[in-house]
Amino acid sequence: MSKPSRARGLETTKGFFRNYVRPYFEEGHRAKEEGKPVGWFFSTFPVEIAQAFDVYPIWPEQYACLQGALQVSVKYCEVAEGKGFSKDLCSYARNTIGSILDPKEAPLGGMPKPDFIFAASTACDTHLKWSQVLSRMFKVPYFYLDVPYNVSGADSQDLEKEYVEIYVAELERLIEFLEKQLDTRLDKNKLRRTMETSIKANDLWMDIMDLRKAIPCPMGAEDAWSAVFFVLACPGSQLAVDFYTKLKDEVAAKVKEGQGVVPEEKYRVAWDNLPPWFNLGFYDYLKSLGVVVVIEIPSITWSGRLDASKPLESLARRELVIYSNSTMPFRIRLMDRLVVEYSLDGFMLPTNWGCRFMSIGNIDLRNTLYERHGIPSLILDLDATDWRLFSEEQAKVRIEGFVEAMEAAKATRPRK
Repeated sequence: MSKPSRARGLETTKGFFRNYVRPYFEEGHRAKEEGKPVGWFFSTFPVEIAQAFDVYPIWPEQYACLQGALQVSVKYCEVAEGKGFSKDLCSYARNTIGSILDPKEAPLGGMPKPDFIFAASTACDTHLKWSQVLSRMFKVPYFYLDVPYNVSGADSQDLEKEYVEIYVAELERLIEFLEKQLDTRLDKNKLRRTMETSIKANDLWMDIMDLRKAIPCPMGAEDAWSAVFFVLACPGSQLAVDFYTKLKDEVAAKVKEGQGVVPEEKYRVAWDNLPPWFNLGFYDYLKSLGVVVVIEIPSITWSGRLDASKPLESLARRELVIYSNSTMPFRIRLMDRLVVEYSLDGFMLPTNWGCRFMSIGNIDLRNTLYERHGIPSLILDLDATDWRLFSEEQAKVRIEGFVEAMEAAKATRPRK
């Protein structure tokens, strides 16, 4: 499979792998060599708590994305499949497990070996067994944060009191676990400082997402998929704050100068679910048609506003309303808001075979978006890291039809 070409994006994200991802994993290896605790964290886990204990955070899912971007993910999926892991399993799980089973040529020397494994029920059911498998492979303890599903679909401020209390109790259990494992007590001042730093990073990130509402849009999907790294990996670090400060300044300057992602922005679309990491150049094809992805659901799913004065409650309110932990009415309300705030002409709804949980309800979402807003949606088959499940040519044919549908819809909608 040939390397896809990519158009030049923002200066801040230029050379992102070389300037940020590689050094981040190298620092993790150094931490391990120096005897510092290293934790593996799955998405939607409140990493700030562990950061307050000076646990170095590594995200297996981010490493899976890296392997996809380097186009070695299928190789390691096949290693895992050869050891009995089903092809129906999440490709993130397969390719990371494969790199552990056959580590000789794993990118960046593989992930630094963990002292602990951390996962939460707020993302997907796969995390439960995936974390158990890794815990057994490395013979290290793991912690699973078991929290309520947001059955009512309430927003953060309207969550049921008992749900917040249950989540806070789980965080207190997490603190007890870390205190016991590390033989130390939580420094509450350190937690407060970590939260304050995370607030700065998350606020900057959400401000950047807000800047993308501008017409033309100043920041495309490829840059966002790279930059979201810090919100996930180390939100409570100065590294995240410094990066997002620089990125926000660049994006704000582009808004002020009226510079967009493409010379002529014809169609503004939102992207649900994960991208094809092995072919981010695919977004260049969209741009060649005047289609700009102006917001991605995951970019705002993994972040949110926090309150340092109530660290545990604040984390609970952020994590409980994560998109993957909420009902269809919640998702529809979010999409309704995005259609208006980002002036959308269409929605792309990938049916990600490696993340089917996040693809539930795509047909209902497509129909609802059309009924309420008169905009078309494209349900697109792909996988985030297993390109054996993706046909670029078929996708391009369907996208051409999607563009025609957006053009027809624009012609019939009343002008604002």
